[in-house]
Amino acid sequence: MDIQSLWKDIVRTLPNGIVITDVNNKIIFINDWASQLWLSNYKCHDLLPSWLISENDNNEYSVTYKSFEIHVTRKRYDLEGKQVIFLLLHTDTKMAKKSDDFSICQTAFDAITDLGLMVLDTKGKIILYNGASAYNDGMEPKEVIGRYASEVFSHQTASTAQEVLRTGRPVIDQEIIYTSRMGKLNYCFGSTYPIQEKGKMIGSFSVIRFNDSARRLLSHTIELQKELFEARGKNFNGTQFNFYNIIGESQSLRRTIEMAKKAALTPSTILIYGETGTGKELFAQSIHNASVQRDKPFVAINCAAIPESLLESILFGTTKGAFTGAQSTPGLFEQAGEGTLFLDEINSMPMILQAKLLRVIQERTVRRLGAQEEILVRCRIVSSCNKPPQKCVQNGTLRDDLYYRISVVCIEIPPLRERKEDILLLANYYIQKYAPIYGVGKIKMTQKFKDILLMHQWPGNARELKHVIESALVFLDAGKDLDIQHLQPHFQQRYTGNKTIDFQNEFQFGDLKGQLAEFERKVILRALKKFDWNVSQVAREIGYTRSNLQYRMRKLGITEE
Repeated sequence: MDIQSLWKDIVRTLPNGIVITDVNNKIIFINDWASQLWLSNYKCHDLLPSWLISENDNNEYSVTYKSFEIHVTRKRYDLEGKQVIFLLLHTDTKMAKKSDDFSICQTAFDAITDLGLMVLDTKGKIILYNGASAYNDGMEPKEVIGRYASEVFSHQTASTAQEVLRTGRPVIDQEIIYTSRMGKLNYCFGSTYPIQEKGKMIGSFSVIRFNDSARRLLSHTIELQKELFEARGKNFNGTQFNFYNIIGESQSLRRTIEMAKKAALTPSTILIYGETGTGKELFAQSIHNASVQRDKPFVAINCAAIPESLLESILFGTTKGAFTGAQSTPGLFEQAGEGTLFLDEINSMPMILQAKLLRVIQERTVRRLGAQEEILVRCRIVSSCNKPPQKCVQNGTLRDDLYYRISVVCIEIPPLRERKEDILLLANYYIQKYAPIYGVGKIKMTQKFKDILLMHQWPGNARELKHVIESALVFLDAGKDLDIQHLQPHFQQRYTGNKTIDFQNEFQFGDLKGQLAEFERKVILRALKKFDWNVSQVAREIGYTRSNLQYRMRKLGITEE
C-alpha cells in the first residue's frame, strides 16, 4: 500500500466529519462520518449542502441540522496549485466527551506545520514522518523514514505504536514530555490509532500535538520549582522511599529492616552491602527518612558512574579559576548540609580519592578544589558496596582504614534467591503497579509462571524481577493470565519442558567457556531470525542492552545472513 492510499484510509476512519471541496463548493472528498449526515440526499459528486456554505473561507461557525448542532471549522488551502476548502465537522451529541479527539481532527490537515504525524507499518518501521515532527524532534525525515521507531525514539510514542500494532486498540491523548536532540523541551499529547483494511492490521499512525503554550508553562513551572526548592529546601529532602516501600515478609529481610531502623536513630556512619538490584538506595533513603535528619537533604552519588577526573570536584566542590573553565560550585558534602550523603558503590571509587575521603571523614572538614579555607562537614555518611566489603578490602578496591570509618554499622541486604517467600509478593506488587500502565487490567499468574519465578536464581534480584514482569505485561493480551509464553525467550528456553536444555547431551566436559559461548551464539541467532534482525527488539527480548548485544554479536562472529 502506498502512502497516498494509507493517508486516505487514515482520514476516512477519523471519528469526525472531513469534507474537501473546490472553491465552487463541489465535493472532492468526503469521509464516512460526514457522509452519514446527508447520505440519503447527497453523494460525493454533489455540491455542498447550503447549510454548510459560508462566505468566509477561514472561520468557525455552528449550524443546526436534523435537530442537533454541528460545529464547523472551514479553512482554505493551496493543494498542488489548486485552491481547496477543508471542513472539519463534529456534533455535541457525538463528541461531548471527546473534545480532545476533536482537537486532533481539527489540526489533522495542518500536519505540515502544526501537527506531528508518524505512520508505521506492521513491522514497526517508519514510512511517514512529517515536517512538524522533524522540526520538534530536531531530526530530518530522511534520517527517520525506513528505520524502526524503537531505534529512533526514546519517548513513549514508539512503544505506544508497538502496543497498538500488537493489540489493535487505539491509545488516546497520552501525555509526552521529552527533550529533543537539539535540547528543546517538548510538551505534547499524542494519540496512536490502528490502521486496518478488511479486518487486517496494516499499520498504525500517531498524531502528536505540540503545545507551545504548555511547553512554556512547563519550563516556567520547572524554574519555579527550582526556586522554591532553594527557598524551602528543608521541605524537599530529595527522597521517595520509606521503610514501608520495602516489599517482603521473609525473616531475613525483616531482620535487616529492623536493624536499619535502629541504625537510623544514631549518628553513626552506615555501610550497606547488597548485590546489584537488592535495593541499597531504597534502604539508604528509608534510613534517612527514619532519622532526625529527615527534614534535611538526602544527596546521592554513584561512584562507579562518574569519571575519576570529575568525581573529586563533584564531591568537594570547586572555586572559580581552580582549573580552566571552573566556576565556584559547592560540592556534595556542602549540598548535603546537615542531612545525609549517600556514596553508592564506594568500592568503585579510585584509591587516591578514597584517601582524600578518609581525611574528610576524620577531620569533619572539606576544602573546595583551589580553595584555602576549610568548610565544616555536618552531614551523616551512608555508603554501599555491591560486593562483600571484606573481599573489597582483600582485593584492594576498598582501603581498610576507610572501611573501618564508614562501617560503624554494617547492614547486609539478603539476595532475592535466599528469600523465596518474597518473590511472588514482589511479582504481584510489580503487576499491580504496571498493569494499568499497559492497559491489561486485573490479571493473575498461572501456576507454571509462578513455578518459573520460584526456580530462577535472580542474579539481578528485585530489579531483574521487575524487568521480567514488565516485559511479560508488554506481550500480554487483555483478559489473559501471565503464562510461560509471555516470558522472554531465554527464560522459556531455560525452564519450559520441550525447550529445556539437556545438559548431558548438549555439553561435554572440557572447554566450558567455549561451549557457553556457542550456546549464547545459538540463542542470539534464533532471536535475530525470529525478529527479522531487529537488534533493538532482540536486545529487549533476551535481556541485553542494545550496545551489549552488538558487542556480543561482534565477539561471537554473528553477521546478518
